[in-house]
Amino acid sequence: MPVSWLGSYFDDAGEGFVHKARVECTLMSDVKQGHVNANGTCLVTDADGDKAFLEWKCTGAMPACAGDERWVGGTGKYPGLSGASKFKGNFIGTTGAGSNIE
Repeated sequence: MPVSWLGSYFDDAGEGFVHKARVECTLMSDVKQGHVNANGTCLVTDADGDKAFLEWKCTGAMPACAGDERWVGGTGKYPGLSGASKFKGNFIGTTGAGSNIE
């Protein structure tokens, strides 16, 4: 099921390049017998309007989805942005929305 998601990033420290950034993600998920495989991309726009690009994938027993995310460039301050990390996502019912918690 393809889904679009719109939200915001807030950094616990109250600063950083994703603090107060707008996030637009698309995702494709396949759920079978309570198990999900999902992947997608995100466009992160900071307060100055510069953009960073993120790719991600996860798998797990619903509603949890643990996986990997990877920065793959951007505009303005972020050309050549790269890096990878693990994340834990959680879907909110069947709404297509979710949260990403470390």
